[in-house]
Amino acid sequence: MTYDIYFSSEKKNGKLKNGDNFNFKKITDEHLVIFCIADGVGSTQKDWLASETACKCFADSFSICSGSIEERIKKSVLNSHKRVRTLASGFSMMTTFAAVVIDETLDLIKYVNIGDSRIFLLNNEGIKLLSVDDSVSIPIKYNNELILSGGSPLLEHPITKAIGQTEQLEFDIFTYPFKPSESIVLATDGIHNHGMLPYSITKLFNLRNISLKLTNEVKECSIENNDDATILIFRRSDYEKNQRILYENVLLNSKDYLAEKLYSHILIDIATELLQESIEKSDIERMKTCLQYLYDKKLLVDKERLIKWLDKIVLMKDHNRDIQIILRKLIQISL
Repeated sequence: MTYDIYFSSEKKNGKLKNGDNFNFKKITDEHLVIFCIADGVGSTQKDWLASETACKCFADSFSICSGSIEERIKKSVLNSHKRVRTLASGFSMMTTFAAVVIDETLDLIKYVNIGDSRIFLLNNEGIKLLSVDDSVSIPIKYNNELILSGGSPLLEHPITKAIGQTEQLEFDIFTYPFKPSESIVLATDGIHNHGMLPYSITKLFNLRNISLKLTNEVKECSIENNDDATILIFRRSDYEKNQRILYENVLLNSKDYLAEKLYSHILIDIATELLQESIEKSDIERMKTCLQYLYDKKLLVDKERLIKWLDKIVLMKDHNRDIQIILRKLIQISL
């Protein structure tokens, strides 16, 4: 399994410390990857310490626990809960929590969530919410009167479960398939704001390198929601080998990759390989076809790579003015 990990976290404007936290770790000899996210409850003391402790304790505990993956997740969550409770002796300290363990050999994930930090799956069908919030919906009142918006009462969504709560902590662990080219996303409510991920985040998946714009988008989410905001993305960069022909067919025949249910980041990778081969072989027509497709679909390759290609193409003896024009256009819209 090959993959990329992207992350960004932004504290609420005016706060001294970010109440969100995250962690990820690869256990190489077991072919497992752990990643988790937490959002310290702002109404309690030291939200930052609660989330930091939960994430670190979970990752450390899982690495040394014995048993099945489910047993290790359970032990690690309870160890995190116990540790937060211990640190909170004499005052209240709690945090939401969500964790995913990826089994690279079986192409599946095991996951758990406590509170309202969410886990999403992104694939060629769209975005799917895997986790279920531990929260309730309560109408907001002012002077005992409902506050309405568009004729409907405004709702608040307090969580009903958290790491560090005084009550006994109960939770379930779930399993879900995780296929090549798909992505897993963990997000605190500063990102999802009690809804699905904002369009501004999902549209980043048209980029080969999400990190180039992710920081700005997360900062905007934090400002808009007036909250700490954190996102952690695990995106598989492998694909079914029998699909290579499909991707090349779409590229070279200018077909709609969305209609074919193909992944933009895989398409960019294959286009990059074809372009590199075409430059080495001075295949002008294939270069032009691939570059025009990338430009038309606004599929963005790293600017540094584009500039290197342009330098090589300028030195070619063949007539390639059209290619240079397309490349310069791609460089202008790239990041």
